[in-house]
Amino acid sequence: MEGVEASSATCRPSASRLICCNVRFARRREEAAFPGKGSAADRCLSPSYMEHSARGRETERCVRTRSAGWARGAARVPPSPRRVRPPQVSEMVASGLGDGFRRKNRSAPLPESDAAPQGSEGAPAAPINFFALNYVLLALSGIWPPDDLAPPARVTYIVLSSIAHFFFFYSSITYTGAMMGIDSIDKATGALCDLFVIYLSIYKIFVLLKNKQLIRSLVEALKFDMDVQYAPLRRACREHEEQTHKQATKLTFMYYMVLLSVDATYIFMFLRAEWNDVVGIPQWDPLSLRRTNNLTFFFYACVPISAALMSGIHTTVFDTMILSFSMGLGAKIDNLARLLRTLEEEPKHAAHGVHGDGLVEVHRERLQRLHDAVRLHQRIIRFVDELESALSSMSLAQLLESLAAVCLQAYRLTAAPPSPAEAVPLINFCSGFFSSCGSCAGVEKILRQGARTWPQ
Repeated sequence: MEGVEASSATCRPSASRLICCNVRFARRREEAAFPGKGSAADRCLSPSYMEHSARGRETERCVRTRSAGWARGAARVPPSPRRVRPPQVSEMVASGLGDGFRRKNRSAPLPESDAAPQGSEGAPAAPINFFALNYVLLALSGIWPPDDLAPPARVTYIVLSSIAHFFFFYSSITYTGAMMGIDSIDKATGALCDLFVIYLSIYKIFVLLKNKQLIRSLVEALKFDMDVQYAPLRRACREHEEQTHKQATKLTFMYYMVLLSVDATYIFMFLRAEWNDVVGIPQWDPLSLRRTNNLTFFFYACVPISAALMSGIHTTVFDTMILSFSMGLGAKIDNLARLLRTLEEEPKHAAHGVHGDGLVEVHRERLQRLHDAVRLHQRIIRFVDELESALSSMSLAQLLESLAAVCLQAYRLTAAPPSPAEAVPLINFCSGFFSSCGSCAGVEKILRQGARTWPQ
């Protein structure tokens, strides 16, 4: 309350100050109305002065009452805060964009024909956050710690992530050393394909960490909501983004199914090799626990199993991240291009003959539209450049890893004769192949839908 009183005191005069000013003003009016050398008592005897004094006392009483009310109100009514216009999400669509946009008064409500319908149908549906599972997997794999972690939890996360990646890197290095002593060309070829996939996964981890801030900015850009006031264009943009979100969610789910099949395949192959005493993956057993204590292989096989899990997680995370980023940002760029095309259209009233002030208004509107179109075009160029910088290196690594995985699976299927034991790798290979084909078909479908939903 002290702060409120202080702020009120600075903006409202006190009662005593108002009374003193009023009395001083009354005395000056008295001297001006009754000049002469007589005393104040003589001047007070005149009827006109008595009437003037009565008016002065009435004014003084009103000032006292009003000042007291101000003083009481300042103690219980805080000063009204200054109303500041909330910042707009986008300033691309300014005033004067033609008949399809609101030109002058942005605060005025839209007409009923252009306004979005009320209720659940009018409000844009909350987009499905298909990045959430990617972030969860990134956090579980130790690549990307959550932002809201407390310092002790962050330290624990970093320690556990370092241990998991140490297992992963140790398995890769040990596998490389074991490959050097292989005499069989068939085993060496299979091990080489495995190594290629593993080291490409490591490379993608470093690429992701290098572009961490850029990817965060792209994620924030996906939350960008265009201030489009033209109802058909706004509706088309919203429907296009919703369709993209739904399709990307389906494809992400397909990739997660592939993740489960990949991890199940690796673990099944390792357990089968261990069960048949044909260990194809190097094991980390520095204390020789298996030979001395005869423990189950769950404890001393943590390295290959963790390496298999992390390899599958990293592969799937990069698949879904590249796919979802490309589709989501592609839809956003498509909508920006639609808005740019709308800005480049000639205003309807500019085609008619106008003179005088109307010609100046048309010229000002054209300049405003040109300014907005240039800004929007620069934003699209920046957007595409950031997308290319973030995804070009990861896309190349993903392409090489996919080719290596296909070659590895093809080699495993052709090197051994068909048997029930090879059914799981075959299923894994087929699921990965069909999911990749499905993702390509889904992206093509979204592009076709975007071309059809372009507002005419």
